[in-house]
Amino acid sequence: MRQCRVAIGLVAREFARGTEYLLRWSPHWQQWNLLSGHGSARDCIVAKMGNELSIASGFEVEMSQCGETSYAATSGRTREETMYIVKMFRVRLDQYDIPLFTQHIPNAWATAGEILAGVAPNGLTISEMSRRVMESLAKRS
Repeated sequence: MRQCRVAIGLVAREFARGTEYLLRWSPHWQQWNLLSGHGSARDCIVAKMGNELSIASGFEVEMSQCGETSYAATSGRTREETMYIVKMFRVRLDQYDIPLFTQHIPNAWATAGEILAGVAPNGLTISEMSRRVMESLAKRS
């Protein structure tokens, strides 16, 4: 079975609705996703913060992962059965003023409940991987 290693950056903020997590729109997949990249190291998330969000400082990615999950699913890209191995890292922000668009791609904030339901506040779909990450975190608490 094909394997895919993914690093997830849990960029969170406390807001009136409770804890919200940063989502990025994927034009390719046409759905919202937690900040993620291929690879299993926190360095992947540090690079994504800079490359995708244009944030060079004012954040800290925790050194140790806060969770890990794995699941099998059919890859949307290759159409092959794939074992996804997902490592999660918390990202602390000094401030919450992430723009609504970075590099012409929309950003949004959603609660764990919205992610688990698979629907963002604007009614668009949130990815299966994001839902599985939230399920894994809920089991740990």
